[in-house]
Amino acid sequence: RTLPAESIVPNPEPYPDDMVEMFIEPVLSQSGHLDLKNVPIGLLPHECPKQRFEVVNPSSVDAYFELDVSRVTDMLDENFRVEVFRLPINKGLVGKRSSIYLDVYFQPIECREYLLDIPVRYISGSWYMNQKNDGSRNRSRRSNANWQTSSIMLRGSGYDPRVIRPSLPAS
Repeated sequence: RTLPAESIVPNPEPYPDDMVEMFIEPVLSQSGHLDLKNVPIGLLPHECPKQRFEVVNPSSVDAYFELDVSRVTDMLDENFRVEVFRLPINKGLVGKRSSIYLDVYFQPIECREYLLDIPVRYISGSWYMNQKNDGSRNRSRRSNANWQTSSIMLRGSGYDPRVIRPSLPAS
């Protein structure tokens, strides 16, 4: 998938090899959250609707990203061991001037709003490929690697489908 023509700069200045820029789509709401669709409570894991967001890499180099899903596992204790947010893919490579979609499965167990802040770190794809070809992942903890960080705040609400919502009176 390529970016629409209006989002490509006519004469972009080349980025240095270690400069990477990424955006999370759809555009975040005014509050800075990625709003998921409301989902009824009581769904089984295979019944949860798949919701997607897009990771866009407008830079001129490939980008490797990692989502820190440790907070998802931290939420298990407060939600009766139910994985409220499930992210099947938590790392990947986004080609230059392209994007990928990441799936989120939201399974609320209560009629309330759920918030989850997911730290994201990303780096030049060439650095990642060098590490992969080395066979040694120990170098990934080097302090001179130019990891950049961001975060995604997921927000979703559960509702009870048995409760009838009042409708507006006809005028």
